[in-house]
Amino acid sequence: MAAAGEEPIQPLIPTPVTDAQYETLTHFISSLEGQWTGSDHRTECLGDIERPQTRVTDYSASGDISFDSGSTLRVSLTLQYDNMSYDDVSLYELTRPMLTAENNQDGSITTQARNITPHSAEIYFKGVIALHREAGRTQGVRPMEHVYELSRSGTQLKIERKIYLSGILVQIDEWKLRK
Repeated sequence: MAAAGEEPIQPLIPTPVTDAQYETLTHFISSLEGQWTGSDHRTECLGDIERPQTRVTDYSASGDISFDSGSTLRVSLTLQYDNMSYDDVSLYELTRPMLTAENNQDGSITTQARNITPHSAEIYFKGVIALHREAGRTQGVRPMEHVYELSRSGTQLKIERKIYLSGILVQIDEWKLRK
């Protein structure tokens, strides 16, 4: 968060994923398929850069992770806090071409997998969100980046997700889940 003095995310340098890395990644991601329960510790940065404030919320979490034959990773969790509940769903394409992290001309999604081991991986996603639409035209875009660090030990799964808007860290989720 800006208040914690975290540096903005660094530019993505395209690095091709080798065949061995891709095989290790798909095996690891496939091992995550199934039903999970646990908790989410969320820290959000509110306010502006000059006067950031943080809000911390602890949720119970349950849901599933799937990885289909088309190499689409789906993380679908229901988060509950007090009497409120909402869905946190993420869909990402992890095909070989997407994992080369090429810079797309239209600013669309780029993806990079890093630090791949049989029990962990870091996956970086960058896309754009429209700021305002007027008369059917987008009046600007803002880069949105997600950095996931996933690690599994037996039936335990830890996922840390950092979300950046325009290079500024705005949210951290720390899920601790079990099958």
